[in-house]
Amino acid sequence: MTCVEYLQNFIKSSELKVIDNNITNFNYIDKQSVTKNKKYVFIQSKHIGVCELIDEYFTLKTDEWDGITDKKVTRNLSLFDDSVKIVYEIKGKELKNERKD
Repeated sequence: MTCVEYLQNFIKSSELKVIDNNITNFNYIDKQSVTKNKKYVFIQSKHIGVCELIDEYFTLKTDEWDGITDKKVTRNLSLFDDSVKIVYEIKGKELKNERKD
């Protein structure tokens, strides 16, 4: 599985088209507008995943897939890391499918 295939478990196909367009056109969300208790799609280099702001120190908790180990990975990243780009806010109450693996 790839990180994009993993993301498809969470995001509706119509949202995937918007995400792809945002990445292609470098249309990123202003990091100052990211708020707690909302889920976002982020990219870092050639990697994509889901993240959420978890504290007042601008820490993002990620939910992503590591294609090398073929396992789910959770990391803490700084929102203001230059390599992290927020590309889409996931709308609605929750993700399409909350994975538990």
